[in-house]
Amino acid sequence: MTAPDAGRAPLKLLVVFSLSTLAGLIGRAIKGGWWLNDFDAVACAAWRVAHHMPLYAEGLSCPGGRPAAYVYLPQLAWALSPLAGGPDVSGLRLAYGLAYGAVMAWMFWALFLRSAPDAPLRDRAPLMAMCKGSAISCGNIAGPCHAAVLAMGGAGWAMIPVVLGVALIKPVYLTYLLIFAYAAEPWRLRAAKLAVGLAGAALAAAWVVTTGGPEIAAWRDALASVVIGQQTGVGFLDDVAHLGLRGGDAATQILWLGFAGIMALSGLVIAETRALGPQARFLLALAVAQICNPRLMDYDLVLMAGGVAVVAAGEPEGRRAVFWVGVVCLVLSLAEQTAFAIRLGPALLALLLLVAGVRAGREAAPVWRALSPRP
Repeated sequence: MTAPDAGRAPLKLLVVFSLSTLAGLIGRAIKGGWWLNDFDAVACAAWRVAHHMPLYAEGLSCPGGRPAAYVYLPQLAWALSPLAGGPDVSGLRLAYGLAYGAVMAWMFWALFLRSAPDAPLRDRAPLMAMCKGSAISCGNIAGPCHAAVLAMGGAGWAMIPVVLGVALIKPVYLTYLLIFAYAAEPWRLRAAKLAVGLAGAALAAAWVVTTGGPEIAAWRDALASVVIGQQTGVGFLDDVAHLGLRGGDAATQILWLGFAGIMALSGLVIAETRALGPQARFLLALAVAQICNPRLMDYDLVLMAGGVAVVAAGEPEGRRAVFWVGVVCLVLSLAEQTAFAIRLGPALLALLLLVAGVRAGREAAPVWRALSPRP
């Protein structure tokens, strides 16, 4: 293979693994399907606040939108209500749609096309197979949240307010605090940033409760009904739901702490034993943060691409595993088994992370024993 051909091969792989995504987007466009339906929930909530109507009403609706259930904090709707005072939400949808398109285009470029020496494109490309077309067309506000974190590019102090900001929109995104634990910095500095982040999260939670008024109770009811009861996602909460456990159960919370702890530790062992640089550590933290996210959704999956590639690039077996995970997910998606594909994919990637972490720890053990003081 010539050098130019070798350079084009990863791009060809990316195109192949994008087939399901492209098919979903093109199909929606041809069939005239509705776009930005997830954003409609936010837009309609803001419109209802602006027009002095109940925020968490059953069967939420507004002119110009087809909203899903509104499960975000009331403060978000209050903040956006000055932009939704018109007769319908078409103007707000248009403004968001234009911004959303630009943000998502940049995010996919950053995830799959931007140079990342420790995460080759050939190892990132297979993760596109887990991206449903609807995960993009729904316009969920998660996209801009992920893009904001990705744009920071590291673990500087400025990342703390960004993580806290996206966590106010989606509390499960507090898993992004792992970015500080994985940073290429002294342990004391990492611990300090984590402590500040956790303290900020506690203060933010207190602010939410003290300023939310009676709407906080309605928000909690919406979470229990929709997030925990109906739409558990494609990750941990969905897995335990098949065992008869709900997100609010004590057993579920204990199991999640164990699961997240093991996944986070596996990633940390990889970061430390392979002496990864700042960019690779950042990408790895983004991926592990998604795996640890209890309510992992289809629009979160692409954030794993860079970090999974970092893990896979360390060993040939990992590269082959990621490639075949992508192949299986692509085949399932094209066979109209997308729901199964986006549940199977994250489970296999979590297993890959665990195996790679254990292997890295075993390989590093003789070194640590050699460096440890002898009695």
